[in-house]
Amino acid sequence: MVSDNSKSTVNHATVTQIGFNFILEFGSAHGNEPLELGSIIVVSPQTAKKLMENLKESIHRYEHFIGPIPAMTSSGYQRDVHAERD
Repeated sequence: MVSDNSKSTVNHATVTQIGFNFILEFGSAHGNEPLELGSIIVVSPQTAKKLMENLKESIHRYEHFIGPIPAMTSSGYQRDVHAERD
C-alpha cells in the first residue's frame, strides 16, 4: 500500500463508469481559474456501492445535526453554508 498522507480540499468531483470499473475524479477550481485535477481513483463496483452507502449515511447525519445541504448550480455552490451559521 502506498500512502503519502497528503490531504486536499476539493470542490469538484465526477464519477464515470468504464467497463467493470468506476472512475472517481476529484479536483478544485476557483473563480475563473481552470479546473485543477487532484486525484483519479479507480474502484470496483462493490467498492463504489459501499462508498455510496457510506456517503448517504454521512450526509443524513450531517443534515440531521447541521441542516440541509443546499443544491449546487451548474456554476457552483449557491451559498456558503458555514458562513451563514456564524
